[in-house]
Amino acid sequence: MDKKTLEFVTYCIGKLSVLLQLPQKEIYKRLKTSGILYDYIVPSYDVLHTFSSRYLMEDLTEYMREKGVLPLDKATDIFYSSETASMIEDGIADLHCRSGRYLAGEITREYQEAQQ
Repeated sequence: MDKKTLEFVTYCIGKLSVLLQLPQKEIYKRLKTSGILYDYIVPSYDVLHTFSSRYLMEDLTEYMREKGVLPLDKATDIFYSSETASMIEDGIADLHCRSGRYLAGEITREYQEAQQ
């Protein structure tokens, strides 16, 4: 792994740690054991490093959910405490008709903004 890729991996782990409120060591362990680190992030560096921070975090957290390394209770807490979930429940803006990926992006964006 070259220096730029290593710096990018460190950046991803740091951002995920803040976003998910988990220690960096735990994020690293989950990414490594799931294969996300060495089968996705490292070989895809050339593309991933061009993404915005927001999109990158959405992409990585979605992949972590798919791989089962993002705790379900954490994801559930994030969802049910979001304004987006309230709007879905209230039937506002036909959000229930939107794709899961779109809604996940909105909830992730909302969560990231609340953490700043």
